[in-house]
Amino acid sequence: MKPNKTYAGYDVVVVGGGTAGVAAALSASLQGLKVALLEKRIALTGTQANAMVTPFMPSHVHGSATADMLTRAYREHMAGQGRLTLPGNMELYSPESFKLLNEQVLTENGVEIFYDATVITADTDNGIIQSVTALIFDNFYMFEAEQFIDASGDALLSRFAGAQLMTGDTDGSRQSVSFRFEMANINFDRLRQYLAQADYTFCDPADETFMEFVHVPGVEACGDLLEVFAKAQQNGELTPEIARYIQGFSMPGKPGSLSFNNPQMPQLGNVEDPQVFSEYVRYGRKMQHQLAAFLAANIPGFEQAFISQEANMLGVRESNRVKGRYVMTANDYAQRRKFDDGIARGDWYIDIHSDDLDVEDESFKKKYDKGEYYEIPYRSLVCGEVANLIFVGRIISCDFKMQSSIRIQHTCRDMGDAAGRACALAKQHGIALNQVNGCDLKGECL
Repeated sequence: MKPNKTYAGYDVVVVGGGTAGVAAALSASLQGLKVALLEKRIALTGTQANAMVTPFMPSHVHGSATADMLTRAYREHMAGQGRLTLPGNMELYSPESFKLLNEQVLTENGVEIFYDATVITADTDNGIIQSVTALIFDNFYMFEAEQFIDASGDALLSRFAGAQLMTGDTDGSRQSVSFRFEMANINFDRLRQYLAQADYTFCDPADETFMEFVHVPGVEACGDLLEVFAKAQQNGELTPEIARYIQGFSMPGKPGSLSFNNPQMPQLGNVEDPQVFSEYVRYGRKMQHQLAAFLAANIPGFEQAFISQEANMLGVRESNRVKGRYVMTANDYAQRRKFDDGIARGDWYIDIHSDDLDVEDESFKKKYDKGEYYEIPYRSLVCGEVANLIFVGRIISCDFKMQSSIRIQHTCRDMGDAAGRACALAKQHGIALNQVNGCDLKGECL
């Protein structure tokens, strides 16, 4: 396999332009480094745009400078197009505008973006990555750099480079996979009136700036929706697997539309298996259309609504994780543990999506009180096997339960920010990424 061309002279190559990858590339570039970002799709921000994971889940802990920069830029970009924030630093956005904004910010700050770039191999010599090769359109291209950031979401680069991986829980179980979609042409006035009469309190139906449409069995805040969905299951109009978790959010700049954080599919097998992956897509698409038809027939406001788009990637919450120099555990969550080399903070709960509704150990508090947090140590972002590699996002070194907390967007952005700063520090001192003293980063990142 001979590359068609070699791109050389980069300080940093970032593999994956998702939530963490965008922040990492921007952070490194802001430190004066020459950065190439390889993204296998044709839009940045990964699950945020391509899997349509909107909005940001709330966090009360302060974000990084890079995260703040992206947030300010988006608010300026969307000024006058609707409500953009909710209490707890919950950021509302629409995927299309988010794609554009992130692309503009990275380009303006010197990041070279390569779309349709699927990394297929890494050339590693004695624990040092020399280059990565990507398939772009219909040919192979090599990218050389001093340092590499794995923000692939599935530890793709780390695996190719020889790092040790971890998958699933101790019993092999995995988190459920979702297939998000949007519905448009919803009559929100009629829907709000109906929800107010149905004793629905999940959000304030009178609030014209935001809508969160939710049905979860047994949750009293859903009001009369509980009875409506129960009857639908009894008469065979809906399956229990569709009705068990429905959550739709309104979006700025998209009046009359909801972004649904479902369907959450049952466990069909290992999503990394090609046949199983394709079955997830087929199965999820069928669930989307069954739910849309039910809503149009039974919920006032949805009569003329339709599926306006589906995500172009599945919502895979976890696959591979890299085994780093420190493996974070659920015990770190329970103890709100702090570290000398802490480079990011987290306060999201142990949020495991599973076929089993009772997935949390009783020793875990459902959510932190405002102001409580744990820290993510730098040692969980680097490993001993590959010296010039740092990994960020949902793939960092942690166990299955802890991963369900660290994977939210605010936290992934802050990890990306720390990775960019670490690359600058490594270059400044002429050392490998896994030799950087994370304590030197703490003051910059927290």
